[in-house]
Amino acid sequence: MKVKIQIVIESDNYDTPITDEIACIQREDLTPETLGMTLSEAKDLLANIQAVMVREQAAEYVEQQRVCPRCDETRNQKDQHDIVFRSLFGKMKIPSPRLYTCPCQAQEKKSFSPLAECLPERTAPELLYILLISSVCPSSFDLPKLPFGLPSFLPLPLAAAKCL
Repeated sequence: MKVKIQIVIESDNYDTPITDEIACIQREDLTPETLGMTLSEAKDLLANIQAVMVREQAAEYVEQQRVCPRCDETRNQKDQHDIVFRSLFGKMKIPSPRLYTCPCQAQEKKSFSPLAECLPERTAPELLYILLISSVCPSSFDLPKLPFGLPSFLPLPLAAAKCL
């Protein structure tokens, strides 16, 4: 048996939905080890879904930012680099174009990166939360200590409070 898993992305920016195959799982004989998905397959599946979602969300956001909100002119692209976004699924490189600022507005900078401005910490809140718990109660997790200041929006969980 072969199971193909696809993700379908519908957006106002596309005439037709985008379909991406994100996993193909093949099984032969039924055994306890082959029934359902393995943990490794499930992790890969979620990581692939995350990668496609991040790619498409970032691309859609950048396209929205290409149009000047003041005069509706399209901003030209200066160059492109990758930013690294960290999540529970690992590090992802996201293409991040730099756009020229529109001449209709007086700006200090001649260009900007919409994604870099939108994602200044470049880290998912869930990852920050896990790192926070591991720094407060390291015996509960086998993770590194939090290497930066504590984000003010994260609540301290009851389990971590007991470790204090």
